[in-house]
Amino acid sequence: MTYHRGIASSIQTRRKELALALLPLRAVLVTLFALALLARFAAAQSTTVTVNANQGPWVQSLNPSFNYGYGDNAAPTAVDASSGIPFNPGGTVTVTYVSGLVNVFPEGGFTATDANGYSGDATNNMVIATYGSYPSYFISSSSYPVYASELIGTFANNGVIVGNPFPIGDGPKSFTIPSGANQLLLGVDDNDYSDNTGSWQIKVTYAPATGSTTGNPACYQFSGPGATLDIDITSFASKQDDHVTSSGYTSRDTYEGNNSLMIGGSTKTSTSTSNTPDCVGCLLGSAVFSYSSGTNLTVFTMTVPADDIPGDGNGWFVTLGGPGNLIPSGVLPQSQLFPPISAWNVNAQITVGSGGNITSYPVTSITSCSLGGNPPSFTASGVVNGASFAKGGIVPGEIATLFGSNLTSSAGINLTSGLPLVTTFLNVSVMVNDKAAPLFAVDDVNGQEQINFQVPWEVASGPKANIAVINNGTTSATISVPVLAAQPGIINYNTAGGSFGVILHANFQLADSEHPAMADETVLIYCTGLGTVSSPPADGAAANGQSTVAVPNVTTGGVNAKVSFSGLAPGFVGLYQVNAVVPSGLTTGNQPVVITVGGSSSNSALLPIQ
Repeated sequence: MTYHRGIASSIQTRRKELALALLPLRAVLVTLFALALLARFAAAQSTTVTVNANQGPWVQSLNPSFNYGYGDNAAPTAVDASSGIPFNPGGTVTVTYVSGLVNVFPEGGFTATDANGYSGDATNNMVIATYGSYPSYFISSSSYPVYASELIGTFANNGVIVGNPFPIGDGPKSFTIPSGANQLLLGVDDNDYSDNTGSWQIKVTYAPATGSTTGNPACYQFSGPGATLDIDITSFASKQDDHVTSSGYTSRDTYEGNNSLMIGGSTKTSTSTSNTPDCVGCLLGSAVFSYSSGTNLTVFTMTVPADDIPGDGNGWFVTLGGPGNLIPSGVLPQSQLFPPISAWNVNAQITVGSGGNITSYPVTSITSCSLGGNPPSFTASGVVNGASFAKGGIVPGEIATLFGSNLTSSAGINLTSGLPLVTTFLNVSVMVNDKAAPLFAVDDVNGQEQINFQVPWEVASGPKANIAVINNGTTSATISVPVLAAQPGIINYNTAGGSFGVILHANFQLADSEHPAMADETVLIYCTGLGTVSSPPADGAAANGQSTVAVPNVTTGGVNAKVSFSGLAPGFVGLYQVNAVVPSGLTTGNQPVVITVGGSSSNSALLPIQ
């Protein structure tokens, strides 16, 4: 296998022509890669998903307290960051039925329905012998009636319910994302899914939290000589279990928030690091925020483990109380009517209960604060090929993208610079099997967060890899993902309504509609995820044209294209280059290019042909 002559000259590192060859190529690829990122972000605020008739709204084995049905349901449709929906606390998701019909009892004479369900069968808190309850059993009775085959949703963290399930129907209905949630789960209300038929198309749209026009912060700090309590107000947004009356307001929320208590230099937060908390709800943090106009009393109560020693029964019970106007007339903390912090009366105390002892601490100041943020959060499906966004695992040496929430505190698209690539950027690291991975970019655009990184070559040694994200010293849960031999992805950009490949002529000119490829011409296809190479470079270091171990198959317009070279692009990290000959006889116009390695095929990217 030989290099194309343009590539052969470019990898001679001591020749002056190297910079001349790589600079235009680098400019083209960096520009197009940035455009691809921007296009992804621009389109990422909504997604349309399929909900099949046999899908329940959550998996019972992950939620034993929410057990329903006969156990024959499929897992729900999960909408998360990898779907293009950011999961930032306080943001809003709006769910809308688009099309399709579902029938949950065709043999019983039911008709197929939209997402509002079959109006002749209100399931509510019904329990049927043998088949058990419906998902509606776990929905607040204030939301009844709920009908068989109605669309049901719940927020979750890696499949574990956060808060309470809720009916959606046709919508559009909007829901505020609670702290700790990184998914919206969608499914059908039924208790026997074996006979169900049909499916729906459901659109989910995201809008970031707008905050209060009074300029109030998201975090409030109540402090005095002996104690300091930080409260994450964004956790208290309107949800199903909130209760607002003319005499006050009560929020009954279970969430993984940033609330923290500091006494004598020791800090306890409403997030436990243990998976075996000492009290029900402690892992996610139990909290109540209430106000009574009759007593003019505001009370915040938080229950968390005092330590992470399972079974010792040691927990903090923290209450902030005192006369004041923290939530006047039942106004939500995020409302525009919420008074500015400068108008608050400093008249409160922090009461802490631990081991049967009660201690009170006076509050002498109320100010804003800056919490470290919820731990970074992502799912296995949020780790994707950096070019095609294909899910399913990671490939040694490839460019990968990780979608999630709380990944960074820095806004915008932030690209690293220089080689070798850094492994910590803007206080963010991606750990792969306990090794910091090289980083390309750390981004947050309109609430959608992602990290672009190179998968270390060493992961080839195992069937799975463990991934975690560290943001400002806070570490996410470790997520295990499969290690794949190959998962090709062609670098692409969107224009004129199509997805075009970053495919260059031998002179490094982009092959676009103004400069189409010709029959029998060798073009350079840029991609990632082609798998192991001979003598791989160090992680994060520039490649020098190492060949891939597996030779890919390339088709253009469905016709096999002869491959003259397949390997790492010289001077780049994680970027592969495939030199292929354009087949003769193709129709003029845009033709799809697909790369296949070991049975795994890439995304289809268009190549203009003359």
